[in-house]
Amino acid sequence: LLPIQDSRLRTTSGDFVNVSEEGPIVFITGMLRAGTTFVQKVLNNHPAMKVGYQPNFHRFLELKKDFLKSVGVETQFPLEHRFRDSMYNQSHFEKYVLDFLRESGLEYLIPVVNPDSHITHSGSKEVLCEEFIPSLLELGVDVIHIIRHPFDVIRSMSMGSSKTFVGMSRPLLFDLRNWRKSVAYRILCSDVQGYHPVRYEDLVGDTLGCFDCLFEKL
Repeated sequence: LLPIQDSRLRTTSGDFVNVSEEGPIVFITGMLRAGTTFVQKVLNNHPAMKVGYQPNFHRFLELKKDFLKSVGVETQFPLEHRFRDSMYNQSHFEKYVLDFLRESGLEYLIPVVNPDSHITHSGSKEVLCEEFIPSLLELGVDVIHIIRHPFDVIRSMSMGSSKTFVGMSRPLLFDLRNWRKSVAYRILCSDVQGYHPVRYEDLVGDTLGCFDCLFEKL
Protein backbone atom coordinates (compact mmCIF):
# COMPACT_ATOMS: atom_id res chain seq x y z
CA LEU A 1 0.00 0.00 0.00
CA LEU A 2 2.85 2.40 0.85
CA PRO A 3 5.83 1.39 -1.35
CA ILE A 4 9.17 2.30 0.16
CA GLN A 5 12.55 2.42 -1.51
CA ASP A 6 15.51 0.52 -0.04
CA SER A 7 16.97 2.85 2.58
CA ARG A 8 19.83 0.63 3.71
CA LEU A 9 22.47 2.60 1.81
CA ARG A 10 22.76 5.62 4.07
CA THR A 11 24.75 8.08 1.96
CA THR A 12 25.02 11.84 1.55
CA SER A 13 26.05 13.96 -1.41
CA GLY A 14 26.52 17.53 -2.56
CA ASP A 15 26.15 20.29 0.02
CA PHE A 16 24.03 18.18 2.34
CA VAL A 17 25.08 18.13 6.01
CA ASN A 18 27.63 15.38 6.63
CA VAL A 19 26.08 13.51 9.53
CA SER A 20 29.39 11.94 10.60
CA GLU A 21 30.91 15.41 11.03
CA GLU A 22 27.90 17.09 12.63
CA GLY A 23 27.27 14.24 15.04
CA PRO A 24 24.21 11.98 15.22
CA ILE A 25 20.90 13.62 14.31
CA VAL A 26 17.69 12.41 15.94
CA PHE A 27 14.12 12.77 14.71
CA ILE A 28 11.13 11.81 16.85
CA THR A 29 7.68 11.38 15.34
CA GLY A 30 4.41 9.55 15.78
CA MET A 31 0.67 9.97 16.11
CA LEU A 32 -0.84 12.76 18.20
CA ARG A 33 -0.93 11.86 21.92
CA ALA A 34 1.34 8.86 21.34
CA GLY A 35 4.10 9.96 23.73
CA THR A 36 6.42 11.85 21.39
CA THR A 37 6.65 14.86 23.72
CA PHE A 38 7.57 12.61 26.65
CA VAL A 39 10.47 11.13 24.70
CA GLN A 40 11.56 14.54 23.43
CA LYS A 41 11.67 15.98 26.95
CA VAL A 42 13.71 13.08 28.33
CA LEU A 43 16.23 13.19 25.49
CA ASN A 44 16.48 16.97 25.64
CA ASN A 45 17.33 16.77 29.35
CA HIS A 46 20.40 14.68 28.57
CA PRO A 47 23.46 16.96 28.90
CA ALA A 48 24.82 15.85 25.52
CA MET A 49 21.56 16.13 23.56
CA LYS A 50 19.56 19.01 22.14
CA VAL A 51 16.18 17.89 20.80
CA GLY A 52 13.72 20.65 19.89
CA TYR A 53 9.96 20.62 20.41
CA GLN A 54 8.27 20.99 17.00
CA PRO A 55 10.52 23.80 15.77
CA ASN A 56 9.81 23.33 12.06
CA PHE A 57 6.40 21.71 11.69
CA HIS A 58 5.36 24.46 9.28
CA ARG A 59 8.29 23.52 7.03
CA PHE A 60 7.31 19.86 6.93
CA LEU A 61 3.81 20.99 6.07
CA GLU A 62 4.93 23.41 3.35
CA LEU A 63 7.31 20.88 1.80
CA LYS A 64 4.50 18.35 1.56
CA LYS A 65 2.16 21.00 0.11
CA ASP A 66 4.75 21.94 -2.51
CA PHE A 67 5.15 18.31 -3.52
CA LEU A 68 1.40 17.79 -3.82
CA LYS A 69 1.12 20.89 -5.99
CA SER A 70 3.87 19.52 -8.22
CA VAL A 71 1.72 16.45 -8.93
CA GLY A 72 -1.49 18.44 -9.29
CA VAL A 73 -3.05 17.62 -5.92
CA GLU A 74 -4.73 20.06 -3.53
CA THR A 75 -5.95 18.90 -0.12
CA GLN A 76 -6.97 20.39 3.21
CA PHE A 77 -4.67 18.00 5.06
CA PRO A 78 -1.25 17.66 3.34
CA LEU A 79 -0.02 15.23 6.02
CA GLU A 80 -2.86 12.90 5.18
CA HIS A 81 -3.55 9.36 6.40
CA ARG A 82 -2.66 7.72 3.04
CA PHE A 83 -5.54 5.25 3.47
CA ARG A 84 -6.20 3.64 0.09
CA ASP A 85 -4.42 6.63 -1.34
CA SER A 86 -3.63 6.76 -5.06
CA MET A 87 -2.88 10.50 -5.29
CA TYR A 88 0.85 9.89 -5.69
CA ASN A 89 3.56 7.27 -5.42
CA GLN A 90 5.48 7.19 -2.14
CA SER A 91 8.81 6.69 -3.91
CA HIS A 92 8.22 9.92 -5.90
CA PHE A 93 7.67 11.80 -2.65
CA GLU A 94 10.83 10.30 -1.13
CA LYS A 95 12.89 11.42 -4.12
CA TYR A 96 11.34 14.90 -3.95
CA VAL A 97 12.32 15.25 -0.28
CA LEU A 98 15.80 13.83 -0.81
CA ASP A 99 16.52 16.16 -3.73
CA PHE A 100 15.25 19.15 -1.76
CA LEU A 101 17.26 18.39 1.38
CA ARG A 102 20.45 17.63 -0.52
CA GLU A 103 20.12 21.05 -2.07
CA SER A 104 18.91 23.02 0.96
CA GLY A 105 20.52 21.06 3.79
CA LEU A 106 18.97 18.81 6.38
CA GLU A 107 18.88 21.68 8.87
CA TYR A 108 15.97 23.14 6.87
CA LEU A 109 13.80 20.55 8.64
CA ILE A 110 15.89 19.47 11.64
CA PRO A 111 18.05 21.93 13.63
CA VAL A 112 21.70 20.87 13.76
CA VAL A 113 23.86 21.96 16.71
CA ASN A 114 27.42 23.20 16.13
CA PRO A 115 29.75 20.18 16.66
CA ASP A 116 32.18 22.39 18.63
CA SER A 117 29.68 22.63 21.50
CA HIS A 118 29.23 20.04 24.27
CA ILE A 119 26.22 18.65 22.41
CA THR A 120 26.89 15.35 20.61
CA HIS A 121 23.32 14.59 19.46
CA SER A 122 20.84 17.10 18.08
CA GLY A 123 17.43 16.89 16.49
CA SER A 124 13.73 17.58 16.89
CA LYS A 125 10.29 16.13 17.47
CA GLU A 126 7.34 16.57 15.10
CA VAL A 127 3.98 14.77 15.04
CA LEU A 128 2.22 13.23 12.03
CA CYS A 129 5.36 13.31 9.86
CA GLU A 130 5.73 9.57 9.30
CA GLU A 131 5.85 9.90 5.51
CA PHE A 132 9.21 11.69 5.91
CA ILE A 133 10.77 8.76 7.79
CA PRO A 134 12.17 6.88 4.74
CA SER A 135 13.89 9.98 3.32
CA LEU A 136 15.39 10.94 6.69
CA LEU A 137 16.69 7.41 7.18
CA GLU A 138 18.28 7.57 3.75
CA LEU A 139 20.14 10.70 4.85
CA GLY A 140 21.53 9.07 7.98
CA VAL A 141 19.09 10.38 10.58
CA ASP A 142 18.21 8.24 13.60
CA VAL A 143 14.42 8.08 13.68
CA ILE A 144 12.55 7.35 16.92
CA HIS A 145 8.99 6.38 16.07
CA ILE A 146 6.47 6.20 18.92
CA ILE A 147 3.43 3.91 18.63
CA ARG A 148 0.58 3.82 21.16
CA HIS A 149 -2.55 1.64 21.35
CA PRO A 150 -5.29 3.33 19.29
CA PHE A 151 -7.86 3.18 22.08
CA ASP A 152 -5.58 5.14 24.41
CA VAL A 153 -4.65 7.60 21.66
CA ILE A 154 -8.29 8.42 20.89
CA ARG A 155 -9.23 8.59 24.56
CA SER A 156 -6.30 10.91 25.29
CA MET A 157 -7.32 13.15 22.40
CA SER A 158 -10.89 13.38 23.68
CA MET A 159 -10.51 14.06 27.40
CA GLY A 160 -9.56 16.97 29.65
CA SER A 161 -7.48 19.74 28.11
CA SER A 162 -6.42 17.64 25.12
CA LYS A 163 -7.75 20.18 22.59
CA THR A 164 -4.99 22.52 23.79
CA PHE A 165 -2.51 20.09 22.24
CA VAL A 166 -4.38 18.48 19.34
CA GLY A 167 -6.43 21.41 18.05
CA MET A 168 -9.89 21.18 16.55
CA SER A 169 -12.00 18.05 16.73
CA ARG A 170 -11.78 15.71 13.75
CA PRO A 171 -13.87 12.69 12.72
CA LEU A 172 -12.97 9.55 14.66
CA LEU A 173 -12.27 7.65 11.45
CA PHE A 174 -9.82 10.35 10.33
CA ASP A 175 -7.76 9.95 13.51
CA LEU A 176 -7.87 6.16 13.34
CA ARG A 177 -6.62 6.24 9.76
CA ASN A 178 -3.76 8.50 10.83
CA TRP A 179 -2.92 5.92 13.50
CA ARG A 180 -3.02 3.24 10.83
CA LYS A 181 -0.60 5.27 8.71
CA SER A 182 1.80 5.39 11.63
CA VAL A 183 1.65 1.62 12.04
CA ALA A 184 2.11 1.09 8.29
CA TYR A 185 5.42 2.98 8.38
CA ARG A 186 6.40 1.03 11.49
CA ILE A 187 6.03 -2.20 9.51
CA LEU A 188 7.69 -0.95 6.34
CA CYS A 189 10.74 0.54 8.08
CA SER A 190 11.25 -2.21 10.64
CA ASP A 191 14.47 -3.58 9.10
CA VAL A 192 16.05 -0.26 8.08
CA GLN A 193 19.21 0.82 9.87
CA GLY A 194 18.68 3.82 12.12
CA TYR A 195 14.97 3.17 12.64
CA HIS A 196 14.01 2.84 16.32
CA PRO A 197 10.34 2.00 16.98
CA VAL A 198 9.15 2.41 20.57
CA ARG A 199 5.83 1.33 22.10
CA TYR A 200 4.34 3.86 24.49
CA GLU A 201 3.26 0.98 26.71
CA ASP A 202 6.92 -0.04 27.08
CA LEU A 203 7.85 3.54 27.96
CA VAL A 204 5.45 3.68 30.88
CA GLY A 205 5.86 0.03 31.90
CA ASP A 206 9.66 0.03 32.05
CA THR A 207 10.73 3.64 31.63
CA LEU A 208 14.37 3.29 32.70
CA GLY A 209 14.92 0.08 30.80
CA CYS A 210 13.32 1.44 27.65
CA PHE A 211 15.39 4.63 27.67
CA ASP A 212 18.59 2.73 28.52
CA CYS A 213 18.00 0.59 25.41
CA LEU A 214 17.24 3.66 23.33
CA PHE A 215 20.36 5.51 24.47
CA GLU A 216 22.50 2.48 23.63
CA LYS A 217 21.14 2.44 20.08
CA LEU A 218 21.80 6.17 19.64
